[in-house]
Amino acid sequence: MITIIDYKLGNLFSIKNFFLNLNYKVEITSNPKKILKSKIIILPGVGAFDEAMRNIKKLKLDKILKNITKDKDKLFIGICLGFQLMFESSEENKKTKGLSIFQGKVINLNKRIKKLPIPHTGWSIVKFNQSNKKKNIKKFINNKSYYFVHSFFILPKNKKEILSSTNYENLSFCSSISKNNVYGFQFHPEKSGINGIKLINQILKNHEV
Repeated sequence: MITIIDYKLGNLFSIKNFFLNLNYKVEITSNPKKILKSKIIILPGVGAFDEAMRNIKKLKLDKILKNITKDKDKLFIGICLGFQLMFESSEENKKTKGLSIFQGKVINLNKRIKKLPIPHTGWSIVKFNQSNKKKNIKKFINNKSYYFVHSFFILPKNKKEILSSTNYENLSFCSSISKNNVYGFQFHPEKSGINGIKLINQILKNHEV
């Protein structure tokens, strides 16, 4: 069973359909008891960081989500805004504290990009970070093209946790991150065709889920 967190923001149904097409059972829920019982948790996201955190706190999911990522029997994946929410803070709209699953902060692309359009939208190449320990998914990441839609990017503190980086104009930014049982993607695997399917299937296989 794949559990998709419903915090009243996000691309819930495109992700649900993605996993249904991979023949997994899928549940969309904000029920803490159901989330705690799940072995595979997806934190999706499309929207504003501050509103997302308000909703997560109203639903009393902030501490639950952080604790879940410490359980190595569970697989946790954050996508797009869900990826950004796993960090300590964001400057979107106003400075807002995140879930602090990873150390680092969310920065506006406008501060680094001068010529190219923002949001960064479309297909871009990702490069595997050789310092990351997840060598068994290198071939599914390195030099592969994935679909992006975002106006903010991550500055992680621990460079070894970076799974991949992507270039946009003069900026090389963290496009995915991984540590133990936790993954985060700035790009959208569910919108990235066969590359996204192969990547997610390999992650699920690696964690025997």
